[in-house]
Amino acid sequence: MRKFEWVLLLGLWLFPLTGLGQPRAEGAHRIRKVQFPQAALELLEPFTNDARSIRFYREGEGDRVGFAARFRKDRLTYRVDFDTAGGLVLAGLSVRPIDLPQEAWGRIQIWQDARFSASRVRDIWQTYPRLAFHTDGDTFRTAFQNLLVPQLRYEIVLQVRSGDTRGTYRAIFDSEGNFLELVQVAPPNHEHVLY
Repeated sequence: MRKFEWVLLLGLWLFPLTGLGQPRAEGAHRIRKVQFPQAALELLEPFTNDARSIRFYREGEGDRVGFAARFRKDRLTYRVDFDTAGGLVLAGLSVRPIDLPQEAWGRIQIWQDARFSASRVRDIWQTYPRLAFHTDGDTFRTAFQNLLVPQLRYEIVLQVRSGDTRGTYRAIFDSEGNFLELVQVAPPNHEHVLY
């Protein structure tokens, strides 16, 4: 009986520690339109009348949860992020390196070469944060006109290798190519593929 009590006590003592080392849930999961916040749908509706391939996502990054809509319009891929209440967070579009100003792209490449021994650009988003504009309409108009304004941000997803470490990172730069933030992106969850 004494041995059983010892194992039980040790198990109860170690159980809370098992969750401390786990990475936070991160990523996007596709959802139905009815699961998307109604306020966000109403805000998005006038700008997606002629859009194709509209998809809705629930995103989680650490403690922050939000929603995103991705769609194609006029041959461009757009992304609009919302908070849980349906308020606009940012609007953006997918771009290629040739679409960025040469000076900004040059600074980004210099930073990338100095930071990582080997890296590959997987995706580039030109984003317009809502807080940088007066109204939601201004943010949408600026994003859909693809204007190069000082408030825009470049969000670049990098597949990197530096020494023995490999991973995927999201780097954020301002409109001039100056580094702002680097976040490691958790690998996709493949638990649904069980045989």
